[in-house]
Amino acid sequence: MKEMSSRKIIFLSIIAIILVLIANLALWFTDEIFDSEEFAQKTVQVVEREEVRDAIAAEIVDESFADQPLILQIAGNVFEPVISGLLGADILEPAIETFAQAVHTALTSKPQAITIDISSIVEFVKPLATAINERLGTQINAANIPDTIVIAEKGDIPSIYTFGVVMLWLGLFSTIIGLGLIIWLIWVNRGDKRRYVFKTIGFSLIVGAAIVLIVLQAIAATILSPIDDENLEIVASNIYDVFVGVFKWQNWILIIIGIVLIFVGQYLPDIEERYISLSDSLRESRAKRRKAKEERRAEKEKEKEKRKNEKKEP
Repeated sequence: MKEMSSRKIIFLSIIAIILVLIANLALWFTDEIFDSEEFAQKTVQVVEREEVRDAIAAEIVDESFADQPLILQIAGNVFEPVISGLLGADILEPAIETFAQAVHTALTSKPQAITIDISSIVEFVKPLATAINERLGTQINAANIPDTIVIAEKGDIPSIYTFGVVMLWLGLFSTIIGLGLIIWLIWVNRGDKRRYVFKTIGFSLIVGAAIVLIVLQAIAATILSPIDDENLEIVASNIYDVFVGVFKWQNWILIIIGIVLIFVGQYLPDIEERYISLSDSLRESRAKRRKAKEERRAEKEKEKEKRKNEKKEP
């Protein structure tokens, strides 16, 4: 077979790594986004974070008393810690799970407003509002607290259903073709060319995964920029960080694999030479044993022939 040129190795390696990166994206998308149970579980975990609970509590108070600045300040200082604590309690767990499912539906099927049902909070806040009114002479009405709080309006979260279906099939195709191409490149090249293949694939993988990490960092601001509410931005950014964080780790793993491939490419000649040397030694050892065995067999045959001749002599 004609030796493959370095330019061709580089070109095919880049194609293979692009396919591997697509397969990596598809794996993350199907496991983290399209899997409704996994998505809901992680979203619930995000909402249970103290920072997120505080942001939701602040948003509830802001919406409830936006037209009463003085009461808003008092209510914020008193109600926000209470509401934040209630958001982490079991009583609101069903509402948070419903919220997580609504986010998943908006992402993967049809656009809809994302809300959290907080009607059960009002009953806990009423006695607190009454006590504050009696003590400070204020007119805080717990009934002003809405039954639901809107986290995102309809259309704020784009549906990515079509993209998900495409990634499902494209991921399978990319995995088979990408890995197959890498294996083929390693198989058909020998000696220094094989070492070059390992290094090229490893370097391409590191560069490709690093570019993905840079892009993820850059697009975070773009994705979150339409949200003009500080509290809702905290909620959205935490959800974004959790899911994208998994994808970042997948790309760091690819970078580590790339480093390993470069290391293998650097020391592959030594490994091959040792393997060839060991193979030659084993082959010589087997040949010597075979020769010694044949010599012993020949000696025995000679001995038998000699005895026969001695018996025939008068």
